[in-house]
Amino acid sequence: MMKFILIFILLVGSLSAEYMKVTLKNNTFDIYNDCSAPNRLYSNDYKCDRNYIIKLESKYNVFENYSQYRSNGAKIVTDLYTIYPRIYNPNKSEFSLYLSEDDLEKLFRSHKIKIIFDLDLFSEKLLRRELKSINSFAYDISILEPTVILNLSNQSINVLKDNCKRGHDVCMKKLDTLNSPTNRLKRFFNF
Repeated sequence: MMKFILIFILLVGSLSAEYMKVTLKNNTFDIYNDCSAPNRLYSNDYKCDRNYIIKLESKYNVFENYSQYRSNGAKIVTDLYTIYPRIYNPNKSEFSLYLSEDDLEKLFRSHKIKIIFDLDLFSEKLLRRELKSINSFAYDISILEPTVILNLSNQSINVLKDNCKRGHDVCMKKLDTLNSPTNRLKRFFNF
């Protein structure tokens, strides 16, 4: 009976997630707002959003299966929240996460955030090499959990929000012109 329990513990232990650290260039990240540019809607009208972007740059160009805009690709986990942001991944090194103002406030409540990347961003060759490097007895790459941990405590949410508010005010002024009846007609008839 004791052998069975020991084998069961070993099997369950080998199925737990193994953290694969994604190394950032200069061990840093950027966080900024995208509030001043009007966004075009499917209806050809424009609107102003309060978006915030966390931009990561991989030191070793690990995002081999990149594809610009994605609805998935990573999740952000804190002690209190899990957020699934929109993603922009234009090449092997850049990775941007788009957040709403509400999401940004949730992240700043926790100070430390963990970004967990989907496995499909990485080549199978890299994942297998990583599995070997952690001396795992498992052969299934799905136990890997590519991760970056960011510390937001030295960032100021108030500065980000104030800059966004100023940019949003500029955007709203542009919006009056862009969504005027004349400009809507021009867009409708492709002028």
